Amino acid sequence: MKIFNLSARTKSLSSWVIVFILAIVTGAGTLAAYEEFVQAKEFKDFVESARQQKIAFDNQTINSQVMGGAILAGLLNDAIKKVASGELNPDAPEALEVLQAIVHEYNAGNALIANNKGVMVAYWAGAGKPSGTGKDISFRPYFKQAIKGSSLVYPAVGTTTGERAFYFAAPIYAQHIHHSEVVGVLAISIKSDALDRLLQTQSGHKILLSPQGVVFGANVPDYLFRVARAITPTTQAELNQFKQFGNLFTTQAPLPLDLEIIGDQARFQGKMYAMAKVPISWEDPLGIWTLLLLEDPDNWLPQRRKIELFVLFSLLSFILYGALFVALTNFSAKKNETLARLYVQKELASKTELLEIVIANLQQGLIAYDSQLRLILCNNKFRDMMGIPDFLTYPGSTFLDLIRFQAQQGEFGPCDPDTMYQHFKATIADSSHHQLERIRPNGTILEIQGGGLPEGGFVSTCTDITARKKAEQEIRTLSSVVEQSPISIVITDPDAHIEYVNPAFTRISGYATEEVIGQNPRILKSGNTSKEIFHSLWESIKNGHSWKGELLNRKKNGDMYWESTTISPICDDNGRIVHYVANKEDITQRKVAEEKLKEALNHISSSIQYASRIQHSILVPDWLLQAEIPEHFVIWEPRDIVGGDMYWYRPWVSGSLLLLGDCTGHGVPGAFMTLIANGALDQALLESPPGDTAILLQRIHQLIQVSMGQDQKGGDSNDGLELGACFLNFDQHTVTFSGARFSLFVADGTSIREIKGDKSGIGYRGIQRNVRFTTHHLELRPDWCYYMTSDGLIDQVGSKSRCGFGKRRFMELVQSLYSTPIRDHGDHIKQALLEHQGEQSRRDDVTVLGFRGVSP
Repeated sequence: MKIFNLSARTKSLSSWVIVFILAIVTGAGTLAAYEEFVQAKEFKDFVESARQQKIAFDNQTINSQVMGGAILAGLLNDAIKKVASGELNPDAPEALEVLQAIVHEYNAGNALIANNKGVMVAYWAGAGKPSGTGKDISFRPYFKQAIKGSSLVYPAVGTTTGERAFYFAAPIYAQHIHHSEVVGVLAISIKSDALDRLLQTQSGHKILLSPQGVVFGANVPDYLFRVARAITPTTQAELNQFKQFGNLFTTQAPLPLDLEIIGDQARFQGKMYAMAKVPISWEDPLGIWTLLLLEDPDNWLPQRRKIELFVLFSLLSFILYGALFVALTNFSAKKNETLARLYVQKELASKTELLEIVIANLQQGLIAYDSQLRLILCNNKFRDMMGIPDFLTYPGSTFLDLIRFQAQQGEFGPCDPDTMYQHFKATIADSSHHQLERIRPNGTILEIQGGGLPEGGFVSTCTDITARKKAEQEIRTLSSVVEQSPISIVITDPDAHIEYVNPAFTRISGYATEEVIGQNPRILKSGNTSKEIFHSLWESIKNGHSWKGELLNRKKNGDMYWESTTISPICDDNGRIVHYVANKEDITQRKVAEEKLKEALNHISSSIQYASRIQHSILVPDWLLQAEIPEHFVIWEPRDIVGGDMYWYRPWVSGSLLLLGDCTGHGVPGAFMTLIANGALDQALLESPPGDTAILLQRIHQLIQVSMGQDQKGGDSNDGLELGACFLNFDQHTVTFSGARFSLFVADGTSIREIKGDKSGIGYRGIQRNVRFTTHHLELRPDWCYYMTSDGLIDQVGSKSRCGFGKRRFMELVQSLYSTPIRDHGDHIKQALLEHQGEQSRRDDVTVLGFRGVSP
């Protein structure tokens, strides 16, 4: 037997070794597959971050407000045109005033105007700084490109300052149209600080390379002005010829950058990195610039995390294989157990006669029948429990008589007595032992057990287990609740020595049950909870009151965790405290989630604030409106930080175009719609006859329907905008107006009239593609006032009247303001809106645009 047990233990140990090896192999394979998945996902995100970085670079340079301002100034500003063409003397005050405004508006380093020969005729870099007027910049690549009619961004290093800067260069046209003669170049110098910040906001290595491979920007200053490829004598000569890097390379070649590009990877300073290579086109005549992003792939799945995952995968595999092994082992043990039970039953059958000795002392009911199923004996306990009469308890009465009586009393429910008898008879004949529970009609629960006699027949005992069953159920319910509860439960004696902890406590704290029994709960103290809290806790529970609060505790492994704790005293019948019970819920994740929610709200708020700056950038700057239409005002108040209202100004051949739009929605959705509408407007201006506002609105409508898929079947978008467009022809003193669900209000000093637009909107599903808009022609007179407003003003409900502001109120208000300067009309309108609104919340974005006709 000892040899057998030793062999069994050896076999079991060998099996567990195999389970362990399988778990290790499975864990390693699972880790390899997971690592491949993580690398693929992280590289995809890395490439997307590079694309976003390029967009950010473009928004700061070629698509920036500075570039747009330089283009518009070169196209529209008369002072700049005159000093470039020689109609005004160099550094004329009118030109310097414009350059000063540009430097201030864009926080530029300097701004200059060069004539068509490349000689600077106006320069502004701030008071006290030397002037560059008269300097020849004709050799500069940005001048050569711009004098040909192309706008560009040209990064360079100053020859005197040695500082990096971006030169935004735009052609200066003789007239207000792009196809007129180029008479000079306007250049604005912006320091590289903004792009340096963009590089610093990313992890890894970020490197901006010139067309010759020279580092112009990087998130590590030591990389600046190093070269990522071999410099040939031709490249060296080109660097010195155009002075793009100032005087840095006149006496020595640039230092090398230890960089080797291999496919979508790069070896940098002896280490392999994942690489994203993004071309940036700034229209630099010397070539395309390149942004390199290098990321250490080891950071995507650190070694420590790999070890943790390997342990986790191996552990899970071990549990799975172990469970399978245990199940097979239990099956074998169960088979042996069944054989042993049969042997015991045979032994018990041979001892049945001995039971008669103890029948008189039994506290159980007992009944026995012979092979003919006639009664041998029945004690009084059985008779009382079953409620059977005396004549059925005499020896010789049949088992059939008992079954018939019990059936009549409803012991078995609706049934046929003879059928029930045959059932019991067959059961007794087929089984040497029987055990069952019966619920009597009076609710009593009886446990009936018995077996066959050596000469045939059977013997049964009957036990009243009603009280036991009720207690077991209560204990089972309570135990299940406590054991399965996700909340830690701790019970202590009056001196705070732990007597019981449930599985949730050991799972959360990391302490095993045997480690904490007899200990004080102070073993969980983190040292970060004030003494006042513990003092309040003990004062409450010692006085028989419950205490509830949050505690920062420490696990066995040292990790901190938060618990929401309720501690209550348990008293005996005399009111003496005999136990304390604590219910403790782990709220660490909730605490972490609350912090993450705060961070997310802050992130969302900052993102929307940044979106507001982006939306501001597409609106016309006030200095440009002031230059073309001095007598004007603009109210632009989004209901939220960003909104769906917008207003534009565009020069349009022989005149100026003023538009005011109200897109569907407000907040972020409305703001996105304004960006779509802005793009459609720019495209429509290129494709519409100059001055034809009706065709312009029709083309904007068509472009929006195409861009949002509204001209196709299916799709979810049914968005658009209401739009008013005024074309001001200053030479002919006329206003051409077209409106899509928009009106133009004209005040002449004696009356005010509304020029209504068409009932069709811009965009929207269901509006015909070739919808036509009406053209209205009016006089452009300097003593008349012209207004356009979005429905956010007209529809705003007041707190007292409970009705909208309305067109009538608006028309009466602007009529009363006719004799006041129009630049003050905006303040009066906003004040009137606030008084009408009262305590009501703002329902929509509000935009109002007004102007007087320009004097000839």
